[in-house]
Amino acid sequence: MTDILALDIATSCGWARGRVGDEAPQCGSVRFGKPGASQLAICGNALSWIIDTLTPPLPNLVAIEDLLPPQVTRGKSNTDHDLLAHLHGVIMGVCFLRGVYKVHKHPVMSVRAHFIDLRACAKGESKMMV
Repeated sequence: MTDILALDIATSCGWARGRVGDEAPQCGSVRFGKPGASQLAICGNALSWIIDTLTPPLPNLVAIEDLLPPQVTRGKSNTDHDLLAHLHGVIMGVCFLRGVYKVHKHPVMSVRAHFIDLRACAKGESKMMV
């Protein structure tokens, strides 16, 4: 059975891990930095977390919610978008070094549509519902 680690990478990172066809996956979230923490601190904490998380038995696949393009992230600065890109790079780099070569990115709307009925969401509710 395929063991999947699914990640919604951000300063607060949501994760789920489980085997296809098994019972409900384990899941949770981790915060890589307090409000106001530097990008270096946030990336360092993300690096430590993924190193500690990706230990044998390794998942067969890591599924990541893809980055939104900068123009879509209304109210966020380029610095915020850059930080998310750095976090993705840190996590994908550790996947590679640990030997997890199947790292698949999935569009945000595809992930949301898989878990919830997007038509039933009021504006701005879909992220919380997922």
